[in-house]
Amino acid sequence: MFPKTNKQINQMHYKFGLKFLQKQMEISLDRAKCVGCGTCAIVCPRDAIVSGPKTKGKDEHLHSVMDDNIVLDVSDPKKCVYCGTCVYFCPFDALKISIDGKIVPKDEIDIVTRDVVPKLEGKIQMMKNAKGLEAHIYLKGTVEVLKTDFSDEHDFKLEYVNNCPGECHKCIDICPNGALERMSYEEALKTGITIKVDDKACIACGSCVLACPSDKILMKRTKIETSGPYSDMFMERICGRLGVPMPPNPKAKSK
Repeated sequence: MFPKTNKQINQMHYKFGLKFLQKQMEISLDRAKCVGCGTCAIVCPRDAIVSGPKTKGKDEHLHSVMDDNIVLDVSDPKKCVYCGTCVYFCPFDALKISIDGKIVPKDEIDIVTRDVVPKLEGKIQMMKNAKGLEAHIYLKGTVEVLKTDFSDEHDFKLEYVNNCPGECHKCIDICPNGALERMSYEEALKTGITIKVDDKACIACGSCVLACPSDKILMKRTKIETSGPYSDMFMERICGRLGVPMPPNPKAKSK
């Protein structure tokens, strides 16, 4: 019976798709490029994607992708409408959409050619912590690490040594641009902050937020850099999920 669903998982790719009588659609994830930021799940208009933290970081992005290192899943490929929103907004170009086996370039996806979404601006930058990985930095924001508040120094030391950042430094490992580093014990004891954030290096991708098992990291995105017209109805949901104000829309001014 049609449509037929398919899902393929191997060391380098995660693919899912639908096959109709005359057309086949597929979305594929290059697992070597994915940093587990969760942007795809955030912007998906059908909530078809479930995203989790990536377990490998730094050079392992391109050299040692493990079978269990799956950072997104689509339980039902029929729930996806293959609009390409996840592909277009992925900061690391890790997702591709194909129709009948041919990859559709980002600027030729329907939501782009029909001005459903605006053109994403910002800059393309090579990441410091992942060799060969580029990021499209179109989001602005800040990361806050919550304080670890212990009145007893002994308890604080146990937390520092056995939890954060001692045994758990997933946020540091996963950050593609090296924006996080552990605070020295002396600094952490004074401030209650165990992880230091370099605001200049942070690209507001959100991978550290998903990686933290203690929910100690908060992301506040403040702006999305775009140009050109777009559909207010479509972008309102995306901006709401990202937590950013709606960008200027020339289409609205022309009405």
